[in-house]
Amino acid sequence: MLLNWKEINLILDELNLTGSFIQQIYQPKHHILLFHLYNSPSSCTLMFSLSPSSCRLHATTKKYPNPPKPQRFVSFLRAHVRGGRITKAYQVGNERIVKLEVMKDEKILIIWIRLWGGAANMIVTDEDDQVLDACYRRPGRNEISGGTFNPEKNGLLNTKGLKKE
Repeated sequence: MLLNWKEINLILDELNLTGSFIQQIYQPKHHILLFHLYNSPSSCTLMFSLSPSSCRLHATTKKYPNPPKPQRFVSFLRAHVRGGRITKAYQVGNERIVKLEVMKDEKILIIWIRLWGGAANMIVTDEDDQVLDACYRRPGRNEISGGTFNPEKNGLLNTKGLKKE
């Protein structure tokens, strides 16, 4: 099931991710990422599905097996994002793009989650829009380490919609 921008907005409102600590990150399948979050007094597991037929994010209680050997992208996230705090979490305009700003060790990283069917991706950038890594590396879209990515600045988005900060 693909989510539309209104559903994504409602999910983000309900989850209230700002202030949450990222305690653990798992990637049980290539297209599924799980973030275990803690925000006193509660915790939740946030699932991101980047599958072309079911792009979505939502809280989940389902238990997924953790592969014995972590994949490349989850290893990167564990090294650079795990233990950080989400300082901002919002939907970009009326688009199916979620922006998470994470602060860890006085450094801010931005996680872009694009929930666009066949072009779904999770991309991590620094504050200067430099791509540090992406779940799916797509050179044609500049979604590779060393590229630049910021859908808020590139002029391709409808900027008249809701913007949560």
